[in-house]
Amino acid sequence: TELSAAATEEGLRRSVTALAVERVLCDHDVDDRYVDEQMSRVQELHVTRRITDLKSRVQRLNPVADAEAFNRVYGELIALEQHKHQLRERGVGAA
Repeated sequence: TELSAAATEEGLRRSVTALAVERVLCDHDVDDRYVDEQMSRVQELHVTRRITDLKSRVQRLNPVADAEAFNRVYGELIALEQHKHQLRERGVGAA
C-alpha cells in the first residue's frame, strides 16, 4: 500500500500492483535491500521510457522559435537523467 501510494504515475502504480500480487521467485530470503533493488530497477525502466519520450519532444522543438517550451522540456529531461542516475546507484548499492 505504501508503494502504490508513493507511485505518482498510473503506469508505475499498475506495475507496483502487479508485482505485489506475484510470488517472489528467488533463492534467498526477501529483505528490504532486495525490495529496494527491485523497485529501483522498475522505477529506472519507467524513467528511461519518459526520457525517451522527452528526447523525442526536444528534437521536435525549435529552441529559437519556442524557447520557453524548449527550456521547460529540456530542464525536465535533465532532471530525469539525474533521477535515473540516482536510481541506478541505489539499485547497485542495494545489491
